[in-house]
Amino acid sequence: MRRTLHDMLLVLSSLAALLVAAPAAAQHIRGTVVLQGTQSVIAGATVTLLDAQLAEIATGRTNDDGVFVFARLRAGRYSLQGQSEGIQTALTDVTVGADTAHITLELPSPVVV
Repeated sequence: MRRTLHDMLLVLSSLAALLVAAPAAAQHIRGTVVLQGTQSVIAGATVTLLDAQLAEIATGRTNDDGVFVFARLRAGRYSLQGQSEGIQTALTDVTVGADTAHITLELPSPVVV
């Protein structure tokens, strides 16, 4: 009986260690797309989430407040590409860890000719 209890506790502690060590898959990236220089939010901007090899993972649009969210991500390094009609594209790197990553993505001001 004593040996069985010991073995059971050993198995449970091993399982607990595996659960703690497993990579979490519930991180988020939350950000705002703004115009560089003015910090004016850009509603309807396209934001693309790319993996480390710059392959597209997901695409979304900002809401009326210029906000976008990519949810349920694995921890790791990503790139974000932002673009809006008439404005140059911007690319930035972001590392997602245990918490939600908050990003301000600044798109360059359009060149007036």
